[in-house]
Formats: sequence, C-alpha cells, structure tokens
Amino acid sequence: MQDSSTTHAHVNRAQTKIARRHQLREFQREITEKTFNSQEKNTASDSRRLAVQVGAENYLMHLGQTGEVLAYPFVTRIPNTKTWFLGLFSHRDRLLGLTDLAGMVGKEIGEKNKTDKILTCATTLSLHCAFRVTRIVGLIDIKQMKVKTTEEKTWPWLMHNYMDANENMWTEIDLQKIINHPSFLDISLRSKI
Repeated sequence: MQDSSTTHAHVNRAQTKIARRHQLREFQREITEKTFNSQEKNTASDSRRLAVQVGAENYLMHLGQTGEVLAYPFVTRIPNTKTWFLGLFSHRDRLLGLTDLAGMVGKEIGEKNKTDKILTCATTLSLHCAFRVTRIVGLIDIKQMKVKTTEEKTWPWLMHNYMDANENMWTEIDLQKIINHPSFLDISLRSKI
C-alpha cells in the first residue's frame, strides 16, 4: 500500500501534465483562431506571419501555409532515409512525414528536446507533412519590420530577410516551395541530394 506522500506526488504530477496539455490546447486554439480570422480578412496580402525558432535562428511562415502546433508525438523512424527525415507519426487518422526544419535550412540537426514543437502544414498544400521546430514564438507583423537585402539564398524556399525592432534577424520560409522541391520529396539515403 502506498503512503499518502507518494499518492500526493502522483496526483501532483498528473495534475501538472493535465495543466500542460490544457495550456498547449489553448495556445493551439488561439493560433488556429488567429489563422482563420486572418485568412477570412485577407488571404495573400496578410502581413502577419507565424514566427518560429530553429536552434538559434528565427523564421517566419505565412499563416496560410501552416496548420496545427503539436507536442512531440511518437515517431516511427524509417531506415535508410536522410537524417533530416525523422520518420512517420499518426495525426487525425493520417500518417504524416516529420522533417527536422533545421536540416532543410542547412543547419545541424539536434537531438530531440522536450520543448520541441511540431508544426503541420496546412491541408491546402500539396503534401501533408509536418516540421519539427525548436520553439513557436507567436505571430509577427512584417509591416512592423525592416526588409533586409542579403546575398543570394542557398535554398530556394528561403525568401526575404527582416529585422525586428530589437534588431533580431528573421528569414521567411515558403513551405510550399520546400514540399515541392525534389530534394524534399526524395528521402532515400542513397540519393545524392
């Protein structure tokens, strides 16, 4: 029989887990509401972007290309695939491929961290998949930022650079360009790309 302090500790841990899940659901609901409200008001010309961090780098994504924010799921690793392809997971009765966004922007792929988030692509895009990011920052209005001109981009899905009021650099990513690119579609370890 367990003593009352052990039982109390189990109850506290369970309550903490439930509270975290509730906070994540609330955050997802807010992002989803803002996304849908923004799409209703203004589709292509909307200046708000979803801001994420990948390692120490800052990225912006068009709200019309992003879907849900998820906690890190159980992922089934697929043998003989590129390191940036993390595997498959089930979400809403659908198998989604999970890609580490760091690998798609030429950065080192880090170990899974408990703070990592999964960002699904919008269902309107041509491929149903998801990306691992380090952190979801929130919504940012690019009209409040300065466009920075830089050298030629290494990857065709990296778009404009912006600098915010705190002089942080942000790079916009076109998710549709990533998921349509031949290097993204070929996850085989044996291919050269």
